[in-house]
Amino acid sequence: MKTKKIFRALFTLTCLLQAGQAFAGTNPLANTTITATYNGVGDGAMFGLDYVNSLLSSPLSVTNVTQIDPTDNPVNVEFTTGDSFFDIGFSKSGLVTFENLTIDGSVPGGPVLMTFDFSGLSQNITGFSVANTSTISGAPIFSVINGHSISADLTNVTWNGIAFNSGLTAQLAFASPVPEPTTSAMLLAGLAVLGLSRRNQRK
Repeated sequence: MKTKKIFRALFTLTCLLQAGQAFAGTNPLANTTITATYNGVGDGAMFGLDYVNSLLSSPLSVTNVTQIDPTDNPVNVEFTTGDSFFDIGFSKSGLVTFENLTIDGSVPGGPVLMTFDFSGLSQNITGFSVANTSTISGAPIFSVINGHSISADLTNVTWNGIAFNSGLTAQLAFASPVPEPTTSAMLLAGLAVLGLSRRNQRK
């Protein structure tokens, strides 16, 4: 009887741990904090719309840092550029949406380079690629700087005269979740307990 109870407890624990890892695997950006720059400048060039800490008192925070929107509402965005040309939104799954805010879809010439650094990631970033370019022309350049930072170069993107054009999206790719050391340790300990229980029963 004791062995069965221990086995059931271990099974339940394993399921809970796997469910937690699965959630982290499908929502790697959940609970992350993002720091952004726009053409090499942070504060003043990129405004973080922090839906966790500051939205109730002000729609724009004074820094280039924001926590990701916990509701995952696609209407909400994480950043607005200081020149009011772009909104940038992130989903928990890693989909990034770039929206041109101009009425005629035009952007003055010059570089359009953005970087984003994520803290609190559950998995390292391994890729950053185009997901949709349905209403733009030109070639955006998406790059992974390191396991927690990315860059987006939109200098050569043409927005085709469409007002509030959000037809450019990109998808982040992530490393497979690695089981926590405590998970393996707990399972090994449980197997050891089972082995001892069976040995005592045989005696």
